[in-house]
Amino acid sequence: MVKKHEYKGVQYDSSEEVEFVMWLEEAQDNGFVGSWMYHPNKYEITPKQMATRLVELKTKTKTVEKTLLRPHTYEPDFLIFVNGKRWLHIAKHTKLLKTSVGCFVDVKGTFDRNKSNTIFSINQKLMYDKYHIYVNKVVPAKLFKQTFVPKGCAYMKNRKVLTMRKPYKDCVFIEEFIKQGELK
Repeated sequence: MVKKHEYKGVQYDSSEEVEFVMWLEEAQDNGFVGSWMYHPNKYEITPKQMATRLVELKTKTKTVEKTLLRPHTYEPDFLIFVNGKRWLHIAKHTKLLKTSVGCFVDVKGTFDRNKSNTIFSINQKLMYDKYHIYVNKVVPAKLFKQTFVPKGCAYMKNRKVLTMRKPYKDCVFIEEFIKQGELK
């Protein structure tokens, strides 16, 4: 059973997705992102494969169609509609690519328990081959170091004194990130 993480009344698949949503909200508030969607669409990468076989009964022969292979579908985690010139500042610090529709993102954690990075790599290639959609892989901890850390995940919760979490001590907040680029 997959543990769900709730943030602002929405169930997300992982704590990394919640951190990425916090990042998206700050990016949207500061004009880098126009809007975004969670689980935008499910794509069928391979169709269902059917196998036909003859079954002989005592009285007659019958053709039976059975499913040999199930369809393979893929659903990106996010679709981000970016804000042109402002997004370029983020794109030059990261490897996030914008497609003709927007920026498709799959959020991954720093620790890969279930080999999801290997599976994602195959899905990424199949999505590009069939739909010409490039899906970006985002590890929030790396993204925060390249751009900015959202204030909601920078500090430890349930503490009397606000203390910065260790992985994000070297990260900057969005105000500093904007000043570094001197956006116009």
